[in-house]
Amino acid sequence: MVVETMRKEKLSYCEAVRQFEVSDHKSVAVWERIYLTEDPEGLAVERRGRTD
Repeated sequence: MVVETMRKEKLSYCEAVRQFEVSDHKSVAVWERIYLTEDPEGLAVERRGRTD
């Protein structure tokens, strides 16, 4: 939902962090990359450790 809203409303990472109270803009960047490369279903996959 964060990434979809960010893209729809053309929010920056910092604006998305503030709006959704996410702890770090880097998390939003990782979510966006997963969303764009693996589609929204990629966000449902449990990941352990670093993803970049």
